[in-house]
Amino acid sequence: MVVGADVEKVTIDLVSRMQADEEGDTLTILAGADMDDEAFGRIISAIREAQPDLEIDSHRGEQPLYPVIFSIE
Repeated sequence: MVVGADVEKVTIDLVSRMQADEEGDTLTILAGADMDDEAFGRIISAIREAQPDLEIDSHRGEQPLYPVIFSIE
């Protein structure tokens, strides 16, 4: 659905695409082991700006393979 090299841009684009019908209320997002807190904070801020009605529940997941994992409910 979304392809790119910039994790922040791909994450925001995918969240926006998933929210096209505005069916989700809550985004749960986990930062991977290789993502620093500053980069994770930028992603969270960008999502808040793009999706102001979406509640965001963010955590350090520390997963080794993926920079972020998220779901929308």
